Amino acid sequence: MRIPPNELGFSLCRTRQGRIVSGPVASGSPTRVDIRVECPPGSSFFGLFHTHPKLPSGQGGIAKLSDMDTFSAQRVRAKVSCVATEGALRCFRVKKAG
Repeated sequence: MRIPPNELGFSLCRTRQGRIVSGPVASGSPTRVDIRVECPPGSSFFGLFHTHPKLPSGQGGIAKLSDMDTFSAQRVRAKVSCVATEGALRCFRVKKAG
């Protein structure tokens, strides 16, 4: 999968039938994206998805949650948070804050 140079992200939502759908796609900077917690009608929020592009400095591009990713997921009460890179897609259970 080709990851663009700026982070992309969206809400993960579940329909009543169990299908996974996304909220609106947000585009950010190379190191940050603000994801709106918004789901299509008939679905409910359960998680976040975003990319980690490889930076020109060679850093980034790791399919692991940063401390800020974890904090953001806890703040919106996400159950899972997923990260995609050029070579991986990983999802993590989000522990409750506190």
